[in-house]
Amino acid sequence: ETYGGYTELSRQVIDRANAAYLTTANTAMDLEYARATEEVVRDLVRGIIAAQLAGDTHPLTIGAAATAYDWLDLVVDAADLFDDRGYTLDGALVSKDVFKKLIRLEDSNGNSLMRVWGQGTNQVGELNLTGLKGDLASVEFRILPDSPANTVEFHNELAVTTWESANAPFKLQDQNILNLTEAFSKYGYLAAASQFPDAIEAVKVGA
Repeated sequence: ETYGGYTELSRQVIDRANAAYLTTANTAMDLEYARATEEVVRDLVRGIIAAQLAGDTHPLTIGAAATAYDWLDLVVDAADLFDDRGYTLDGALVSKDVFKKLIRLEDSNGNSLMRVWGQGTNQVGELNLTGLKGDLASVEFRILPDSPANTVEFHNELAVTTWESANAPFKLQDQNILNLTEAFSKYGYLAAASQFPDAIEAVKVGA
């Protein structure tokens, strides 16, 4: 598909305004292209997760009120599952509510399992709250925006492949001599697919 953004400026603005005006317009189009192409991949992943959870087989499960050790057990189970399939375990995506649960994980002595800031005791992970990512037992966890509550998945990097035009986005511009405006657009071509559907596994979260 083709993705991008566009804007239209008057000839007066182009000739007389500060150069920063055009720079801002270009930045806005770049942001729109990046947002649109990123959403393509996110939609694909969310669709795969939904399809797997709708099925009858769920090799990875965890309780909604899982303890720190339940989460560590889940990482072990996921790593073992991916090893059986011939993959390495490269990361995990979770919904925002699950990410917040990770912040609150504690060991049997009441110590936080995940370090958010400073030095800790017996911690096996660290969370970057502004970056919306972290690691638990060497597995990187990231938020999958707009995913349903209790979303958890593990994946290998082969789970999703994208094909994007080299050096995209490209810039086009065209003048309208009748109303003295100039249109600008930035665009690129991108496709995404899961060529190895077993390189991603959704976790069934129980009651």
